[in-house]
Amino acid sequence: MSDPSIDILSQFIKKLLSGVLEAANGADVRAVFVGGSVAGGEAASRVIGSTVEIYSDVDLYVVLGDSADLDEVRHRCRAAGAELPLRGDGFVFYRAPDVGVYTFEDLATQPARPGTVGLDSRHMMLFGEKDIPEKAALRIGSNISHEESLYLLENRLLEMVVLQSDLEKEDGVDGGYGSFVACKTCLDVVAATLIVYGQFEAGRSDRLRRLQALGMNEDIGWSDAQLDFAGLCDTALRRMPAADWAESVPFELTAAAAVALALHVWKHIAAGFENDWSSTLLRRCRNGEYLRNFRQFRALNARCGFKQRGAMMSGAKLSRYSPVDALRMSALIHYLNDRDSNKPEINNVMQSVGQYLDRLTVDCGFDTGNLLARSAKMYMNL
Repeated sequence: MSDPSIDILSQFIKKLLSGVLEAANGADVRAVFVGGSVAGGEAASRVIGSTVEIYSDVDLYVVLGDSADLDEVRHRCRAAGAELPLRGDGFVFYRAPDVGVYTFEDLATQPARPGTVGLDSRHMMLFGEKDIPEKAALRIGSNISHEESLYLLENRLLEMVVLQSDLEKEDGVDGGYGSFVACKTCLDVVAATLIVYGQFEAGRSDRLRRLQALGMNEDIGWSDAQLDFAGLCDTALRRMPAADWAESVPFELTAAAAVALALHVWKHIAAGFENDWSSTLLRRCRNGEYLRNFRQFRALNARCGFKQRGAMMSGAKLSRYSPVDALRMSALIHYLNDRDSNKPEINNVMQSVGQYLDRLTVDCGFDTGNLLARSAKMYMNL
């Protein structure tokens, strides 16, 4: 069937470009382009009656000249993106646009990761120097670090936590969007596995075939049942934008299976680093890097203005771990504890990073709700 989201996305992107260029007025804007699933022709949507639900966000890249005030222009451009209405006559966007503002050098020195690899072939040019994405892609390269596979899974688990929190609200998201996030999480687990074996593909459509080509064995860490689940998610997503695309992937069951798969693969990959996934978790929280962690805390306080009095003093005492990395790992830790609370590895993590997160969130003024809710809220405010 034809995809009515194409015209809606086109109009939305035009308005976003206009708002961003106006917000950057006076700055040297070298280029503006769209990346991600929208540029790759993989935007996710569903048609319900006369309304088009658009699940993918618009990843907008704004590249400035070296003389621009990067922080100031970034703030104005992001504010312009946040002002765009996400609901209108016949459409609703489930995600706000993601506006990234860089100098060329900032963009070109980004690490190779799923969001940056393939910019040369997966971009939609909107304004300025047409060769900027290709030049940046050449510098970024395609050699994704194995650590990025863990980073991808940690972020997807955090996204699942936020989604489930939204579902508990009175005006929470419906099952269609929830099923999309769960299916996308599953296929990002496929992507994480491919990263480890140097087989990552920026386009979603070819990932499952590449995983199957690796063969199912103990080194890969996938079972036949898990591969069948990934195939189910892939098939469902290919049925978009049909109204009933999610019938075979009901949210609660699919979300639970996606989380279990993400945890299984994260532990499998993490154990390969140090033969002990809990040691990898602590290392990824920058365990013992006191000076670096304190500097990070100080920078966060200056930018975010933690309201709790004495937060900076607490920062000196809360430098055992990186606040950013520990907060990002909070969903992973929650799900691990939820499933393996009786195991010594997770008990060690809860007594160390768990207690750290408890004090960090309270001392910085995020003291409402359980530990997971506080950690997620603070991370989203960074």
